[in-house]
Amino acid sequence: MKIRNLTHYRTDDIRAIILPAIRKRLVEVPSGAKPKLYRDLLVKVGYGRRGQVTGWAYLGRVLVPSFNHSGGYMRLALPKERGNLNLEEELAWVAAHEADHVRGLNHKDMTCGGAGRIPGTWEHARTLTLRLKPQPDKTARAASRRDKRRTNARAKVAEWERKHKLAQTKLRTWKRRLKRLDDLS
Repeated sequence: MKIRNLTHYRTDDIRAIILPAIRKRLVEVPSGAKPKLYRDLLVKVGYGRRGQVTGWAYLGRVLVPSFNHSGGYMRLALPKERGNLNLEEELAWVAAHEADHVRGLNHKDMTCGGAGRIPGTWEHARTLTLRLKPQPDKTARAASRRDKRRTNARAKVAEWERKHKLAQTKLRTWKRRLKRLDDLS
Protein backbone atom coordinates (compact mmCIF):
# COMPACT_ATOMS: atom_id res chain seq x y z
CA MET A 1 0.00 0.00 0.00
CA LYS A 2 1.28 3.42 -0.93
CA ILE A 3 0.15 6.51 0.93
CA ARG A 4 0.38 10.02 -0.50
CA ASN A 5 -0.02 12.19 2.56
CA LEU A 6 -0.90 15.83 1.88
CA THR A 7 -1.83 16.67 5.49
CA HIS A 8 0.06 17.87 8.54
CA TYR A 9 -0.43 14.47 10.22
CA ARG A 10 2.37 11.90 10.31
CA THR A 11 2.23 9.27 7.55
CA ASP A 12 3.29 6.44 9.89
CA ASP A 13 0.34 7.22 12.19
CA ILE A 14 -2.08 7.28 9.25
CA ARG A 15 -0.69 3.94 8.03
CA ALA A 16 -1.03 2.39 11.51
CA ILE A 17 -4.70 3.43 11.61
CA ILE A 18 -5.86 2.55 8.10
CA LEU A 19 -3.76 -0.53 7.25
CA PRO A 20 -5.44 -2.96 9.72
CA ALA A 21 -8.90 -1.78 8.62
CA ILE A 22 -8.02 -2.12 4.94
CA ARG A 23 -6.37 -5.52 5.42
CA LYS A 24 -9.45 -6.89 7.18
CA ARG A 25 -11.66 -5.86 4.27
CA LEU A 26 -9.36 -6.68 1.35
CA VAL A 27 -8.15 -10.08 2.49
CA GLU A 28 -11.73 -11.38 2.11
CA VAL A 29 -11.82 -10.95 -1.64
CA PRO A 30 -14.74 -11.93 -3.89
CA SER A 31 -14.22 -14.95 -6.13
CA GLY A 32 -11.90 -14.30 -9.06
CA ALA A 33 -10.24 -11.26 -7.43
CA LYS A 34 -6.56 -11.06 -6.60
CA PRO A 35 -5.79 -11.84 -2.93
CA LYS A 36 -3.91 -9.27 -0.85
CA LEU A 37 -5.27 -6.44 -2.99
CA TYR A 38 -4.11 -3.96 -0.35
CA ARG A 39 -0.52 -4.29 -1.60
CA ASP A 40 -1.54 -2.65 -4.90
CA LEU A 41 -3.55 0.05 -3.18
CA LEU A 42 -2.79 3.76 -3.51
CA VAL A 43 -4.29 5.93 -0.77
CA LYS A 44 -4.25 9.71 -1.13
CA VAL A 45 -4.89 11.50 2.16
CA GLY A 46 -5.75 15.20 2.05
CA TYR A 47 -8.12 17.72 3.55
CA GLY A 48 -11.87 17.97 3.11
CA ARG A 49 -14.24 20.91 3.44
CA ARG A 50 -16.94 19.32 5.55
CA GLY A 51 -15.26 19.15 8.95
CA GLN A 52 -15.50 15.36 9.01
CA VAL A 53 -13.64 12.36 7.64
CA THR A 54 -14.84 11.47 4.14
CA GLY A 55 -13.66 9.17 1.40
CA TRP A 56 -13.95 8.23 -2.24
CA ALA A 57 -12.78 5.14 -4.13
CA TYR A 58 -12.94 3.54 -7.56
CA LEU A 59 -14.90 0.31 -7.76
CA GLY A 60 -12.36 -2.48 -8.24
CA ARG A 61 -8.89 -2.31 -9.76
CA VAL A 62 -8.26 0.60 -12.10
CA LEU A 63 -5.53 2.44 -13.97
CA VAL A 64 -5.03 5.92 -12.51
CA PRO A 65 -3.00 7.77 -15.19
CA SER A 66 -2.43 10.90 -13.12
CA PHE A 67 -0.46 8.83 -10.57
CA ASN A 68 0.89 6.27 -13.08
CA HIS A 69 -0.75 3.60 -10.91
CA SER A 70 -2.65 0.43 -11.67
CA GLY A 71 -4.57 -1.17 -8.81
CA GLY A 72 -6.92 0.00 -6.10
CA TYR A 73 -7.22 3.73 -5.46
CA MET A 74 -8.94 5.68 -2.71
CA ARG A 75 -8.93 9.22 -1.38
CA LEU A 76 -9.47 10.04 2.26
CA ALA A 77 -10.25 13.59 3.37
CA LEU A 78 -9.56 14.72 6.93
CA PRO A 79 -10.79 17.92 8.57
CA LYS A 80 -8.18 20.63 9.05
CA GLU A 81 -9.31 21.16 12.64
CA ARG A 82 -9.69 18.15 14.89
CA GLY A 83 -12.74 19.47 16.82
CA ASN A 84 -14.79 17.01 18.90
CA LEU A 85 -14.35 14.28 16.31
CA ASN A 86 -12.75 10.96 17.23
CA LEU A 87 -10.53 11.28 14.20
CA GLU A 88 -8.71 7.95 14.52
CA GLU A 89 -11.87 5.80 14.70
CA GLU A 90 -13.57 7.76 11.92
CA LEU A 91 -10.51 7.43 9.69
CA ALA A 92 -10.34 3.66 10.23
CA TRP A 93 -14.07 3.26 9.54
CA VAL A 94 -14.00 5.36 6.35
CA ALA A 95 -10.87 3.50 5.13
CA ALA A 96 -12.64 0.15 5.66
CA HIS A 97 -15.73 1.43 3.84
CA GLU A 98 -13.66 2.66 0.88
CA ALA A 99 -11.77 -0.67 0.86
CA ASP A 100 -15.13 -2.36 0.21
CA HIS A 101 -15.52 -0.15 -2.85
CA VAL A 102 -12.02 -1.19 -3.99
CA ARG A 103 -13.23 -4.80 -3.62
CA GLY A 104 -15.92 -3.91 -6.14
CA LEU A 105 -18.88 -3.64 -3.75
CA ASN A 106 -21.65 -1.06 -4.04
CA HIS A 107 -23.40 0.30 -0.95
CA LYS A 108 -26.29 -2.17 -1.27
CA ASP A 109 -23.82 -5.09 -1.31
CA MET A 110 -21.97 -4.01 1.85
CA THR A 111 -22.49 -5.24 5.39
CA CYS A 112 -24.77 -2.80 7.27
CA GLY A 113 -26.09 -1.47 3.95
CA GLY A 114 -23.01 0.70 3.39
CA ALA A 115 -24.04 3.35 5.90
CA GLY A 116 -23.34 1.57 9.20
CA ARG A 117 -20.02 0.83 10.84
CA ILE A 118 -18.47 -2.45 9.78
CA PRO A 119 -17.78 -4.46 12.96
CA GLY A 120 -14.15 -5.38 13.62
CA THR A 121 -12.57 -2.86 11.28
CA TRP A 122 -12.19 0.29 13.35
CA GLU A 123 -11.93 -0.73 17.04
CA HIS A 124 -8.10 -0.96 16.90
CA ALA A 125 -7.97 2.81 16.30
CA ARG A 126 -9.20 3.59 19.82
CA THR A 127 -5.69 3.09 21.16
CA LEU A 128 -3.89 5.00 18.38
CA THR A 129 -3.21 8.71 18.00
CA LEU A 130 -2.71 10.91 14.97
CA ARG A 131 0.29 13.10 15.73
CA LEU A 132 1.37 16.18 13.83
CA LYS A 133 4.46 16.15 11.65
CA PRO A 134 7.41 17.93 13.29
CA GLN A 135 7.84 21.47 12.02
CA PRO A 136 11.13 21.93 10.18
CA ASP A 137 13.66 24.29 11.73
CA LYS A 138 13.64 27.27 9.36
CA THR A 139 17.07 28.57 10.39
CA ALA A 140 18.67 25.18 9.76
CA ARG A 141 16.87 24.94 6.41
CA ALA A 142 18.07 28.43 5.41
CA ALA A 143 21.63 27.53 6.45
CA SER A 144 21.36 24.32 4.48
CA ARG A 145 20.25 26.27 1.40
CA ARG A 146 23.16 28.68 1.81
CA ASP A 147 25.59 25.76 2.10
CA LYS A 148 24.18 24.18 -1.07
CA ARG A 149 24.43 27.48 -2.95
CA ARG A 150 28.00 28.02 -1.70
CA THR A 151 29.02 24.49 -2.74
CA ASN A 152 27.41 24.98 -6.15
CA ALA A 153 29.18 28.35 -6.61
CA ARG A 154 32.57 26.79 -5.73
CA ALA A 155 31.97 24.00 -8.24
CA LYS A 156 31.07 26.55 -10.95
CA VAL A 157 34.20 28.64 -10.18
CA ALA A 158 36.37 25.52 -10.47
CA GLU A 159 34.63 24.52 -13.72
CA TRP A 160 35.10 27.94 -15.33
CA GLU A 161 38.72 28.26 -14.13
CA ARG A 162 39.40 24.92 -15.83
CA LYS A 163 37.66 26.11 -19.00
CA HIS A 164 39.62 29.39 -18.86
CA LYS A 165 42.92 27.52 -18.50
CA LEU A 166 41.99 25.21 -21.38
CA ALA A 167 41.06 28.22 -23.52
CA GLN A 168 44.43 29.89 -22.76
CA THR A 169 46.24 26.67 -23.75
CA LYS A 170 44.30 26.43 -27.01
CA LEU A 171 44.98 30.10 -27.73
CA ARG A 172 48.76 29.61 -27.19
CA THR A 173 48.70 26.52 -29.46
CA TRP A 174 46.96 28.37 -32.28
CA LYS A 175 49.21 31.42 -31.91
CA ARG A 176 52.29 29.14 -32.25
CA ARG A 177 50.83 27.49 -35.35
CA LEU A 178 50.05 30.87 -36.88
CA LYS A 179 53.60 32.09 -36.13
CA ARG A 180 55.08 28.96 -37.75
CA LEU A 181 52.89 29.47 -40.83
CA ASP A 182 53.88 33.15 -41.02
CA ASP A 183 57.59 32.22 -40.73
CA LEU A 184 57.28 29.74 -43.63
CA SER A 185 55.95 32.31 -46.04
